[in-house]
Amino acid sequence: MRLLAEHTRHYESGAQFINEDDTLNAIVCVLSGWVSISKVSETGQIQIIDFGMPGDLYDLTSADGHTTPLNVTVVSNATVASVPRALWRSLVIDYPEIERLSRDHAASAMSRVSERMLRLGKGSAEERIAYGFLELGVRLADSSGQRSNCYDVPLTQLLLAEWLGLSSVHVCRTLQSLHTRGAVEVSGHMKICVMDADALTKIAGVSFDTLAQEISPPH
Repeated sequence: MRLLAEHTRHYESGAQFINEDDTLNAIVCVLSGWVSISKVSETGQIQIIDFGMPGDLYDLTSADGHTTPLNVTVVSNATVASVPRALWRSLVIDYPEIERLSRDHAASAMSRVSERMLRLGKGSAEERIAYGFLELGVRLADSSGQRSNCYDVPLTQLLLAEWLGLSSVHVCRTLQSLHTRGAVEVSGHMKICVMDADALTKIAGVSFDTLAQEISPPH
């Protein structure tokens, strides 16, 4: 924790503190708040790859070992530690459990991105949103230690659209459809309530418990 504190910075919402093609020789640890990890097309279209939440660890360098192919933007005020890679390696030597923690977080991220990519490539808008809400529910239950049918997320419909590969208009229409069917209720900026968990898991094509096993890193 002392090492993290020595390399911690606080960022305001909207700040983009890592840019594609930046030199990055650090492990990124999200300590508080949310960040988005994204790619941007030449035409300016944004695809959010993942949301980083408190406790998440990321090695965001590309195969060359020193540049990053991604952008990291603050979704809600965030505290982030960027630990130089050399120091992180020494930490792993002194505390081998840190290596297991890093591996578990990488596996968790790969599992959830794989599940989401399947639905982005082959699923309908309803499937994408149903899965996305289940994923958020699992991750928030994991971080809080308690499962709830209602949870607040610092997202807008635009961010939801960029995460699920849809337009904001399509997200709005699909949310209305899911609400009419009694599956979910979304209010404010943004409170998500799962009204019919069975219906939502059926639409998404995955059970909450199975998903939790796949994408929740062990404690």
